Amino acid sequence: MDLTVAAFSCGATRIATMLLDPAPQGYSGNYHEQIAHRADSTASALLFQNTGYRINAQRVVANLVSKLNAVTVNGQTGSILDNSLVTWTFECGPQTHQHDNAALITFGSLSGFFNTGNYVDYRNLANMGLRSNAFPGRRPGVPIQRFWANMLQGYGYTRAEYERNNRPGYSDSSLNQFTSSYSNALMNSLSDRLPIIT
Repeated sequence: MDLTVAAFSCGATRIATMLLDPAPQGYSGNYHEQIAHRADSTASALLFQNTGYRINAQRVVANLVSKLNAVTVNGQTGSILDNSLVTWTFECGPQTHQHDNAALITFGSLSGFFNTGNYVDYRNLANMGLRSNAFPGRRPGVPIQRFWANMLQGYGYTRAEYERNNRPGYSDSSLNQFTSSYSNALMNSLSDRLPIIT
């Protein structure tokens, strides 16, 4: 954490990524098979997974955010956190290898580009396109590629700089076999500003 804050403070970098191990310290089993693939059907695996997420939130994410919020840089208004965006998300949503319904938590406003202090659920609860017997709560919403595009816009990038293959949004927006669950209007809006938070 301290190295990241120091690098931001002196301008050595503007970007840092961290891969957080979801398994609580001391776990020696096969997390992917024993926990991740069972968390959607086994209460003990879900509890274990959520414990790991909570520990990461308390020990890593909150620590980084508080340190970024405590430091200012000459010539900037507000703290490093005020002028940055910390994004915490997960490998997958409620089912392993599926990225719909995935939580995304942000800290900082990227110099006012993002409106903070909101809880927003961008799922379309009326769309049953992803629903199955095993996962009755799955609903398609705004794909995460739209958030990534908004983040790049906040950093000053234009659509021409991040869109690929004439597709709006950032990253692969084909959504593979799930494309039929998303309307053409939604897929064509993946570079538009998100309501409420921008």
